[in-house]
Amino acid sequence: MPGNDRTYFEHRAEIEAQRAREATEARVARVHDQLAQAYLGKLAVVPSTGAGTA
Repeated sequence: MPGNDRTYFEHRAEIEAQRAREATEARVARVHDQLAQAYLGKLAVVPSTGAGTA
């Protein structure tokens, strides 16, 4: 997915959230949730492609 950071971060956040839901240990779930939140945080600072451009 080179060249599209938003897509990458969205995908990684989804994967980590899924892993958190599927984890059988609370510690593991917490770490995956933290990773998902970190990827979502990256989305807040990565500009959307095409959004707001004329």
